[in-house]
Amino acid sequence: LCVSSLKDWLANNQDKPRKLTQMKSWFNQMVEAVAYIHEAGIIHRDLKPGNIVLGNDYRLRICDFGVAIEYTEDGYVDNYAGTDLYASPEQFDWRLTPKTDVFSLGLVYVEMICRLTPEARISVRGI
Repeated sequence: LCVSSLKDWLANNQDKPRKLTQMKSWFNQMVEAVAYIHEAGIIHRDLKPGNIVLGNDYRLRICDFGVAIEYTEDGYVDNYAGTDLYASPEQFDWRLTPKTDVFSLGLVYVEMICRLTPEARISVRGI
């Protein structure tokens, strides 16, 4: 059973102290989950706090695989999918590798540690 999304947890705890050990543990859980889906040949394409849920056991789970794709050697996809503020630059060129998800995870970690919401960052599309 899931308590809330990471997005909701971050919003509800914006002004509260965060334990670095907890943030690192959650990030490690996300990395392990993404490594697992990459080993299965899948690219999520829309990793963001709203697609990461927190269980009653305080373990994180990645959800919403609606735009996930199977990885191909050339990386070409015929459409853009994802959330601009968490998208990697190559998503806008329609060339994807597992690094696409790694980039998004980095942005999630910055948000967790530095408390920088997407609105506080520049959209990758705007660069």
